[in-house]
Amino acid sequence: MTHDAESNVRLYARYRAATSTFAWLPVFFLYFASHVPFARVLELEAIYYIAVVLLEVPSGWLSDRYGRVPVLRVAAGLFAISYVLFWFGSGFGTFAVAQVLLGTAMAFQSGSDTALHYDSLHHLRRTEEYGRREAHAERIALATVAVSCLVGGAVAMLDLALAYAASLVGAVITLVLSCMLREAQPVTEHDAPGAAAFGRQLVNVASTLRDSRLRWLFFYAVALFVLVHVPYEFYQPWLDRTLGAEASGKARMTPLVSGALFAITSLASAFVAGKSMAASERYGMHVHAAFALALAAIVIATLSSGFHPILGVAILVRSIPMAWMAAPLRAAVAPRLAASMRATWLSVQALVSRLVFAGVLFASSRLPLDEEHRLSSTLRMLASFSAVVVVAVWLTRPRDRGEG
Repeated sequence: MTHDAESNVRLYARYRAATSTFAWLPVFFLYFASHVPFARVLELEAIYYIAVVLLEVPSGWLSDRYGRVPVLRVAAGLFAISYVLFWFGSGFGTFAVAQVLLGTAMAFQSGSDTALHYDSLHHLRRTEEYGRREAHAERIALATVAVSCLVGGAVAMLDLALAYAASLVGAVITLVLSCMLREAQPVTEHDAPGAAAFGRQLVNVASTLRDSRLRWLFFYAVALFVLVHVPYEFYQPWLDRTLGAEASGKARMTPLVSGALFAITSLASAFVAGKSMAASERYGMHVHAAFALALAAIVIATLSSGFHPILGVAILVRSIPMAWMAAPLRAAVAPRLAASMRATWLSVQALVSRLVFAGVLFASSRLPLDEEHRLSSTLRMLASFSAVVVVAVWLTRPRDRGEG
């Protein structure tokens, strides 16, 4: 078991890199929009988040009950299948199925990878390394995102679908690496029926929210996820509109420009991720967290103010808030949770985050606006929403002496 734990620790950064081969990120909205109307693109994205919502918590529970590794292997296989469907698909139905599979893969991976990392370090009695090792892995993952997005943007100039073919390579590598991972602790045998055990686990997760610090961390993570994903979803049509408005013919350069911008912001985020734990320890969790949330809101406000290339600077920092907070959040949460519920807790948190954001997308797709003004009006509405969220999260922070 010790050898397995040591192997997991060695493989973890490479595994995170492989799972971050998202060459489709800079062009997915453009790809969908080349086949279906704008409102239907938002519906496709909402379908993805709903799929994750339906499976997020069950996948975390399966990980806690039956082991992290089988769940991670299923995730890798589903990533590969979904990319094949995206690559060869051409209509809403096929894309919807692929979105469900992609959402399922994301749900199965979510929480189980970081939980396996913590389990392995715990077995080796090295949990004090967890935060900084997570920061290092986050940096490696974001650097991989940068490279894969450059590749995706470049091949998409030939055919948007090729970005998913490039992503398939990473999914296959992920599947190989997942077969090399091993459980870091024995899987506990359970006598209770699955349904009863699942219900009891949800009750246990809910009971942790009596702790004011865990409760705030939980809802902070939800708020940050929503605000960071607003520019993630809308920056591609924003960029396409900006390039197209500036000069006729430039819009066809959107895939390459998008890939380059995604790569630059991922590299900047990789740098930030590597410094995140030291910054959190220096300034305190609450100040550190407030900066990330405010920055996310500023990005949304900037994009909502108009369509001009100079405003594209906001795109370069849109991923930094999550990179700034990923490792500090995990380091703050993991020691406060029992190993038997850690993946479930993280899955519930991710479920709520995606459920809220799916609601935001569906609401945005139903706004009674004409197509010409839909994008700008939606962004202005979301900018106002983000300002309210920042103030609410700051006012509800715990006020004890533990942090910040």
